Amino acid sequence: MSSNIQPLFHPRTWPTHLGLLLLRVVALLPLPVIWLLSLPLGRLFYLLVGSRRHITQQNIARCFPHLSKAKVNRLARHHFSQLSQNALSAGIIYFAGRDRIRRLVRIHNAHHLDQALAAQKNIVLLAPHFLGLDIAGVRLSLDYPGASMYQPIHNKTLDGLIHTARERFGATLIPHNIPLRPLLRLVRGGTPFYYLPDQSPTDQEGIFVPFFNIQTLTYATLGRMTALTKAVVIPCACYQRPFGKGFDLIFHPPLQDFPKNDETDDASRMNRVVEQLINERPEQYMWIHRRFKVRPPGEEPFYQ
Repeated sequence: MSSNIQPLFHPRTWPTHLGLLLLRVVALLPLPVIWLLSLPLGRLFYLLVGSRRHITQQNIARCFPHLSKAKVNRLARHHFSQLSQNALSAGIIYFAGRDRIRRLVRIHNAHHLDQALAAQKNIVLLAPHFLGLDIAGVRLSLDYPGASMYQPIHNKTLDGLIHTARERFGATLIPHNIPLRPLLRLVRGGTPFYYLPDQSPTDQEGIFVPFFNIQTLTYATLGRMTALTKAVVIPCACYQRPFGKGFDLIFHPPLQDFPKNDETDDASRMNRVVEQLINERPEQYMWIHRRFKVRPPGEEPFYQ
């Protein structure tokens, strides 16, 4: 356990430890039971957390303008149920053993990754913010070497647990704010990089390109990284199966003719790939995130 974790007897850590104990207990339940518990919790969350409900509805309505208001609301409610299942099953990510994680997460089309590894290619796994993102990273670490970015949090007790849990099967976590050069060395050395492409950059770090026909501030890192490392980009996504039956981690064919060495074109291509993955399971994308909060100069706020 990380040395950053505060002593158990410190009163400030008690709420965190109580929450972790609850997660550990819930993680012992069969996943179908967790799914059942998530249904009323998701509805309650949807009713009570008005700000996040509004963000979710805004995101869905603007990204899918063909949907009626009733269908937008239905998709938003479904998303909150999925989100609740994800929250309740978080203890599985932190505490479950190898065998259970293997049983719960089925890998599909692994040949796309296996062939690239066999050919000794450098690899970037393009993994958008779906609800199964974290358990997919843990599942991959059981069979493959790999690294991913890590966003430290202020709660040192929780931060230490998350860091230890995600690295316990051999993954490497890299702080998100490190310079690009060490990351490039890692990828050039043959370590696949699990890249989360759809985080929100600052206006100094990103460029505006279309995402669901909305000008969206987007990192241009993927094109630069793959050009400098000569890596192949393999999209992947992890989805929760219905009724608590587990997770599907699905790999897609490597991107062809990428990068173009034009940051606008490369970032636009990346967003189109993310759109395609979202369209397969739209209820499981992280819609509560304020993805469109930074707008081009002169444009009105997105969330009103």
